[in-house]
Amino acid sequence: MWPEGFDPYDETTWPDPYYDEWDEEAEEYVPVPFDPADPSTWDPDFLLDVAYLSVGEPGSPFDLVEIIPGASATNARYAFAGEGKVTLLDNLNLGVAYVRVWDDYLSGVVAPHEVRENFDHVISLSADYAFAEGWKADGEIAKWWNNKGGDLTTQGLATRLNLTGVVGPVELAGEFVRVPDGYAPEFVFVDPDDGLETNVKTIGVSAKATVLEALKLTGGYKMTGNASDIGTQWQDWDVTKAGIANVGAEYALEFGDLKLTPSATAECKHFYETAGAWQDGGNRVTVKAGAKAEYAPIEASYYHTYARAKIDGGTAGTFYNRDEVKAKADYDLNENLNLWGDFNWAKQTVADAHVGLDKKKDAHTTTFNVGAKANFVVYEGIDLKATALYGMQKDLLVVGTPWTKAIVTAGVGAKVTPKLKVNVDGQYQRLDRFYLKDGAYEQYKYAPVTNMIGEINWNYDITTNTVLKLGAKVIKSDVDNDVEPYKSYIARVVTGSLKVTF
Repeated sequence: MWPEGFDPYDETTWPDPYYDEWDEEAEEYVPVPFDPADPSTWDPDFLLDVAYLSVGEPGSPFDLVEIIPGASATNARYAFAGEGKVTLLDNLNLGVAYVRVWDDYLSGVVAPHEVRENFDHVISLSADYAFAEGWKADGEIAKWWNNKGGDLTTQGLATRLNLTGVVGPVELAGEFVRVPDGYAPEFVFVDPDDGLETNVKTIGVSAKATVLEALKLTGGYKMTGNASDIGTQWQDWDVTKAGIANVGAEYALEFGDLKLTPSATAECKHFYETAGAWQDGGNRVTVKAGAKAEYAPIEASYYHTYARAKIDGGTAGTFYNRDEVKAKADYDLNENLNLWGDFNWAKQTVADAHVGLDKKKDAHTTTFNVGAKANFVVYEGIDLKATALYGMQKDLLVVGTPWTKAIVTAGVGAKVTPKLKVNVDGQYQRLDRFYLKDGAYEQYKYAPVTNMIGEINWNYDITTNTVLKLGAKVIKSDVDNDVEPYKSYIARVVTGSLKVTF
């Protein structure tokens, strides 16, 4: 931090030269000009002032690189996204989308030239085509480039193709999916469970049919494995490869208001391993059976899963057992008030984790949520709504509480004029979260946290095809953690958009 009144870019605010140096040509001492980027030219008093302002103690060590002109700061980041779709024929649609994210280099440094680096962009082409009767083909190809550090070698091509059709009572589907290893555009959530799975190439077919109105049969087969790009060349299924076959059936039974649906599925996953050529690597057979019962307003289910595995020529044996109980209810007390809740219990016991086969481990958890929703018409054109939610999870295997949450919201919406609508919303959140480390739960450094959120949105229909939207939001987040209390913050967000449809 600079002393008050000092501007590193305004020489009239700089101190007078303090040091002298010998000039060989003039054969005399001459003043050394003050340079804010060179601390060796600073007056000792000026140096102490900067040290005190920066770290609070005169003469204390501090990092000059962070305060001198030209030092890098956190650059502003911008994002642009555009999408267009066109219907060429009644049964043919084409689409293109482009997303670009980049750093504004000159927002963090004063420099004569801009360095164009750290940008990320994706261009996507999509299409769907309906033909014959009940048949449809659709797909998408997305090319990604990223040049972190100015190197454009980070790239990837993701592909998805689908074919669906009907033959008599049977619905058929075919798929081709390929996402290479390392594919990670800026706005894509990469996660094998909840997001985009990478390093995978899959080709498969499936079928399902409804027999006797209540009996549903399913089946399919697919081949899957790793996917990698070597330059622009594909190098797939050279590390992992597996064939997966599955069959299933469910039958719906009705006894008055009670609906009971027993079901069973079986899957066989055959692994291959390479040693110059593909060879048998073992298999895993998984069977899941259970039933779901529905009796308004309650729905409950129980399923048992048994898996058996054989790897690398070993003896086949139990892989894991899993039991799951789920229940939920949704009840309207009256036309304005709704109560709901859900409960999940699961216990999984792994007999042998089979390293390299699957990431399964013992688990025993209970999760429940309860909530209420209210909606009232206060006056014609004015709606009042509110919700309350409390939820938590218990780990019964390692005694602990992975997370808890309590959220309360309230809002009012008013139609001021036939064209103008205003919404005001508020939200209170109390969140806590823990992670498992060395057999015990420890609290995240960002928890527990209390969030207060206030928001107002203004929606104005200028014409039948033009809409103006404006919004403002304030977020106050307080982290109640003595270790890192500075994680608390206040954020203000202002948004605006003009949408024209033609």
